[in-house]
Amino acid sequence: MAGGVVEKMIPLFTKDPYAHITDFIDAAVDSTEISAWLEALENEPDHMRLIRLAEMKNKMAYGQAPEEHIEIVSLLNNFKILQAMNNVIQDVHRSGLPTRKFIGKGDGGSYNALISLIVAAIGAP
Repeated sequence: MAGGVVEKMIPLFTKDPYAHITDFIDAAVDSTEISAWLEALENEPDHMRLIRLAEMKNKMAYGQAPEEHIEIVSLLNNFKILQAMNNVIQDVHRSGLPTRKFIGKGDGGSYNALISLIVAAIGAP
């Protein structure tokens, strides 16, 4: 009986709570359109960036986008998180590795910094 409980708990400990962040980074690495959008957001004045992200978040909520996607857009309101996200994307591009391999290789200092900022902003999952 106890073995069944442990088997049910294993996915809880092995699931990556930031998989949606990694998936977003992977999509941005593969899409020049997303990468360019993120870079443009970083260069916009704060008030314009916040307005654009609020509009996008509202459209996503209205369109019933997955909560994880809306969370990512919300996180981009934080300028440090936006900068860190762009740094990770640039590092993955420079490495030539697939995103998950780059992160898993241990060279992901920029990824670790991004996750630390996210944890500081919203708390650990």
